[in-house]
Amino acid sequence: MAIIAGCQSAPPDRAQTGAELQLPASFMGILPCQGCDGSRAHLDLWPDGVFHLSRAGEGTPHRDDDLGRWRRDPGSPVILLYGGREMPLQFAVVEQRTLRALDMYGNPAGKGDRYDLTSAGQLKPADFSGGLHGMFRYLADAAMFEECLTGRRYPVATEGDYLALERAYLARPDATPGAPVMASFDGEITRRPPMEG
Repeated sequence: MAIIAGCQSAPPDRAQTGAELQLPASFMGILPCQGCDGSRAHLDLWPDGVFHLSRAGEGTPHRDDDLGRWRRDPGSPVILLYGGREMPLQFAVVEQRTLRALDMYGNPAGKGDRYDLTSAGQLKPADFSGGLHGMFRYLADAAMFEECLTGRRYPVATEGDYLALERAYLARPDATPGAPVMASFDGEITRRPPMEG
């Protein structure tokens, strides 16, 4: 875990849902992967241009999660996922509830519908686990984190290595209560029952 300075802003929000996609929605199926027959994929798309993608190799418990912003240029059948990877992932909108994985040249990644992700027309968000990078703030016994790639804000649970993050925040020489500070750490984004009140 490290506290560092500076933040790259997320790509501008130019999400165009168009008539073809009913969002928010979760899409599931198989995606190509190196060294395996395919990886099980769960892709969540929100109308505000945010995505979460979770992949797990066939027969392995290891997950590879990514999050960021997606966009679709007006008049284009292709959506682009801009996450924490070097190149954006591309998908063609085949139908309202079907996305087809494309290779880096914009061609279908496999034959037929092998790498199609389909939706039941509703959002069932997957948990995210991995490296997080964004602005952390702590004030009056409440901690918040604004993730850089999506711009979304999340309350921070006081468990695991949370105390190390809070101590690093409070130990800064120029510590101002509630001021945002860049933080990078491994963590999870998950749904929890709301607290009473």
